[in-house]
Amino acid sequence: MTNYYRILEIGEDASDAEIKAAFKKKALVYHPDKNAGDSDCEEMFKLVNAAYQTLSNPYERARFDLKLKFGEAIVDSPPPPPYRPTYARPRYGPPIDHKTNDRATFWAFAISLGIAFVVMTGMELFNLYNQYQRDIMLGERRQVFEQARDRQASGEISASLLMLESLGSFHKEEEDILVFKEDVLDDLLQDGTRNFYRNNFKAAIKDFELFEEFAENKRLSFELLFAETLMMAGNYDEAIGRFNKIIISGNNTIDNNLKVAWIYREGKKDYELAMNYYEKVSKMAINGYKRVYGEAYPLILNPRIIPPTHFDIFDGMAQTFYYLGNYDRALSAIKWNVIMWPDYPENYLLKGKILLAQGKAETACEQFDLAIEKGWDESVRCGN
Repeated sequence: MTNYYRILEIGEDASDAEIKAAFKKKALVYHPDKNAGDSDCEEMFKLVNAAYQTLSNPYERARFDLKLKFGEAIVDSPPPPPYRPTYARPRYGPPIDHKTNDRATFWAFAISLGIAFVVMTGMELFNLYNQYQRDIMLGERRQVFEQARDRQASGEISASLLMLESLGSFHKEEEDILVFKEDVLDDLLQDGTRNFYRNNFKAAIKDFELFEEFAENKRLSFELLFAETLMMAGNYDEAIGRFNKIIISGNNTIDNNLKVAWIYREGKKDYELAMNYYEKVSKMAINGYKRVYGEAYPLILNPRIIPPTHFDIFDGMAQTFYYLGNYDRALSAIKWNVIMWPDYPENYLLKGKILLAQGKAETACEQFDLAIEKGWDESVRCGN
């Protein structure tokens, strides 16, 4: 075995620095560049390099020292095997007592069954209790319904509806109560409508107010009828408020605006505000004519294709101008109605009044005579 310490000419206890210094010294002596072609020097240089590689590595040096001391019998130890966890082998107890095991299984099943029985019984009792409470509640509500029905039968409609209202929303078992309430409200609406057409407007208002208080869904037809009932009863401010609410909500029609104009003109005698509405509806009508028939609408229109309410537009404008003392504009408004509805005696009666207010008595009398010819009362004849 080659002794690397002897190759470098150092002791076995040499330090790392001494090993490195010895290697440099020997390498310079035996380097192939300085000994070209000398095979002995080349072999010696390889030994010097091997010595340094071994002794400069602490692990390799320790192995070399062992080999040097104990000889070649010392060989490298194989690396330890990778760690594998070991598991304890199961320990087997005494043999199973099947009777004891069966007995334990039985009691576990019995206890589980008992718990399930208790839970199911508790739930059933809870449901029975809830049903009992619900039956009591429904019974109490049913008593209120019976009282409400008695009040309705005795004519106390408001009291009956108040009792039904106190019940709030109805349960599925109370469909007959809901039907009863709807029938009471339908009767109220029908009674109010009948009173309206019988000109019993105050009674109609009471019916409609009660219906409005308790009905959840109110149709536009009801809103319009209620507003017109207030108008006919002389409740002008409330009627105007309702009509304007209807108009703002999307029903900005000529008819609705005409009713408000009539209230201001004939009810409140506010001719300026009345004229605002008449001018609004006249523009709506004319724009409609132009949209359908174009700019030549005056040559195309005739009474057969114009709604009758359009007569009220220009007649109302003429009368409002007459009340305002603007007679020329009043006569101008009448001209359209005379062209479209030449057989309406109202045209000639109003024209006669305007001419009479202008001091044109003779011409006015001619218009009154025309009104009589068209079917008006002869009391308007001049001289009466």
